[in-house]
Parts: sequence; C-alpha cells; structure tokens
Amino acid sequence: MENKFTIKDMNLYYGSFHALKGVNLNLPANEVTAFIGPSGCGKSTLLRSLNRMNDLVEGCKITGDIRLDNEDIYGSMDINLLRKRVGMVFQKANPFPMSIYDNIAYGPRTHGIRSKSKLNEIVEKSLRDAAIWDEVKDRLNKSALGMSGGQQQRVALARIFLSEPDILMLDEPFSALDEYLRWNLEQELLEVLRQFSGPALFVSHSRDEIYRICGKACVMDQGTSSPVISVRQLFEAPESKAAAVLSGCKNFARAQLAEADVKKTVYVRDWGEYLTCTGTKAGEICYVGVRSHYIYPVSETEAKTHPDNTFRCRIEKVIDDVFSTVIMVMPEHAEQSEESCRNHFNRIRVETTKEFWRTFCEKEHPQESLWLHVDPADVMVLR
Repeated sequence: MENKFTIKDMNLYYGSFHALKGVNLNLPANEVTAFIGPSGCGKSTLLRSLNRMNDLVEGCKITGDIRLDNEDIYGSMDINLLRKRVGMVFQKANPFPMSIYDNIAYGPRTHGIRSKSKLNEIVEKSLRDAAIWDEVKDRLNKSALGMSGGQQQRVALARIFLSEPDILMLDEPFSALDEYLRWNLEQELLEVLRQFSGPALFVSHSRDEIYRICGKACVMDQGTSSPVISVRQLFEAPESKAAAVLSGCKNFARAQLAEADVKKTVYVRDWGEYLTCTGTKAGEICYVGVRSHYIYPVSETEAKTHPDNTFRCRIEKVIDDVFSTVIMVMPEHAEQSEESCRNHFNRIRVETTKEFWRTFCEKEHPQESLWLHVDPADVMVLR
C-alpha cells in the first residue's frame, strides 16, 4: 500500500536542544497509529511538526525529509492547504473566540455554504456526533470560551471532523473529560475512524484507549522513535523493557540466558531464580518482565508437585485496591545489591481478584511467605 505520510531521518532542534532524533515513519491509509511514551519524549512535538505548528516556535529547526503524498511539506507546499489537509485536535481545546454556533459554521461558510437551513443542519449533526448537542442546543449563540474544558474539546472535535482532513492527528483529545464522557466520545471517535479514509495519529497516556482505538503503535523515548508495530504485539510480546513499561508491565529484573540452554531457561539474577520461558535468543536478553496479573500464588503442595517456574517469596505488603488485591513480595533468594534495590528489580508485584486472595488465605493461611508460579509463556524476555 502506498504511504500517505513518510518521514525519513527527521531531527528537530529547539536552539541547541535536540528534541527529535532520527525519526522514521510510514503512515499508510486506513491505519490508526498510536504514539506512546513518557511525558516529554517528543510525541506532541512530532505531531506539531507534521502540520508545521512548530514554525511558530522561535529557534525551532527541522531537518530530514517529511512528505505528504510524496510532496515535501517543508518545500513549496502551501502551509494553509497543509493545515487543512492535516487536521489536529490538541490536548488543550482551542475554540475560536466566537459563538458555539459560529465555531462549527465557520468552516462551511468559508467553503461557500450560505443557506441558514443547511448550516443549521450541519451544526446540529456535528454537535450530536460529538455528544454535546443536548448540553448546548439552547445556548448556541453564547461564546464557546464560556464552556467547560470538556465541552470545548468536544466542540473542537466536531469542528475538525467537519473539515474532512486527509490526515487526522489527536493529541490526548480526551484528557479534559471525565471518565463517563471519555467513554462516550471514544465510541463516537471509533465510528468516525471506521469511516475515515486517511491515516490517523493518536497520542494518549491511556493504555486502554490505545488498545481499543489503534491498530499500530510507535514507542517513543527521549526523542527517538522505534519501528511501528501492531498494538497487539506491543501488549502481548514487547521486545524491549521500554515498550513493556509503556504497555503496563510492573515487574522487571535483570536476566541472562542460562548456559547449555536446552529448555529455554534464563537466570533471573535479581530474583535468584531460573525461569523457563519461550522465544529466547542468545545475546539478546537483558531483562525479563512478568505482568502482575500473570504471576500468581500457589499452595505449597502445588509448588512441590510443579516446581518449574515456582519459587518462594517473603510477603512485604498486602494492599486492597478498588477491585483487586495487590501483594508486594521479595523472592527468597533475591539479590540485595544497591542497583537491585534502587530499581526495585528484586521486588515483585502480584495482583489478584479480591475473591481469589480471600479464598487463598482461608485455605493456605499465608503469614510471612508464599509460593508464586508463572507460566513459561508469560515470561517476557526483553532487550
């Protein structure tokens, strides 16, 4: 499939600060790609570069090749046409300083629509699509600047969908909304994206939103980009510790491939244990990662019957969460070095349902220690 947007060896500087470093990216049509990474890693900076919003930043310099439909966006392309083709919804809403009605009608008017009945129809449909019509229908002539942050963001979404851009970029569009409205607007966005003919870029700190909305993902870290992978791979088989952290994994420890490896075994030095896993390759292992839901308590009888990937830990803390119980433990043979302790490599977070933990305690009566087991398929080997 021909790429809609291609980025090759892109670098961005704010004065002497190197903010984006060698970014390479291909965006085919009909793909929703997530940019995921810690705060300050360059996600929003990248998006603002693709419709040249960073042109307004003093001292900003961009090198590399960035093309839309094979045309250099930093060459002869008209900047107003670029911003029409590359629609963007920002983390902070930016309504026009005019009425709610005029915020939506502004675009259609610039394209020659003058019929009041047609404009009324467009405004109502757009605001309904953004799940805000019932809230504003009686004050359409009031200033959009008087709305709440969440309402302003939904008007901004209605406005950008109306312009029918070639590419849609959304920089944490739901961050100003409460949980109930986030869910409703997410469902609206999913329907819009199903019908959208171009690629979309989506920045969010919510792993759940990324998993539900996006098909592809690019992990960013300190201004660098990793190759685009499927969202399923990011969550089920991340290749690096950085990607696993962003996918929600809580347990990491330094590891190495065991000598004379036949059963695909790694030695987890911070836990002082050997674990059987899948998919290991010599020379590529730096860490193991285990999700807190996939490592679970077992009885002493089960531990003796199935000793592989089963080890004893000291209970440090039990925490009741809203819908689960978290057990913080330290493996019996854990390393006690400064690095292990500082990075919490020698501690494990176990998360179970409240019912499971209550039943387990009634049956096994764990006091100071318990046995844990992890299936080989749930041990992630990471760079």
